[in-house]
Amino acid sequence: MLAQIKAEVEKDPTNVEQRVLLGNILYDAGKFDQAAPYYEQALKLDPDNTDVIVDLGVCYRNVGRYDEALTMFDRALAIQPDKKQALYNRVIVYGMDKKDKAKAQEALRRFREKYPDEPAGQALADELAKG
Repeated sequence: MLAQIKAEVEKDPTNVEQRVLLGNILYDAGKFDQAAPYYEQALKLDPDNTDVIVDLGVCYRNVGRYDEALTMFDRALAIQPDKKQALYNRVIVYGMDKKDKAKAQEALRRFREKYPDEPAGQALADELAKG
């Protein structure tokens, strides 16, 4: 199946859906470094797709490219200010990866402001409190 999708991607340089599908398959398999280029290609064709922007940010985060991940999350939020996954992942990158408590707390405040009843907000707060 993977080979078939790759063939479709090669055959049609304008097929966003196949690029996203291939990126998603690789993402789900934890192959973030391989998924990222397909998401990047998809964004060239559909630059405002916030789902792809966030997924690309998560790929960047998982390969240690934290600043680029934050850029993607901020880009998604510029398009869709209440994008839950972008708000959530900003807390993760600032708090767990960059160890910037002040920015993590601000990101958490913003997440909880938009999603006060979301259990993930408390889980994030607990994780940040651990240090």
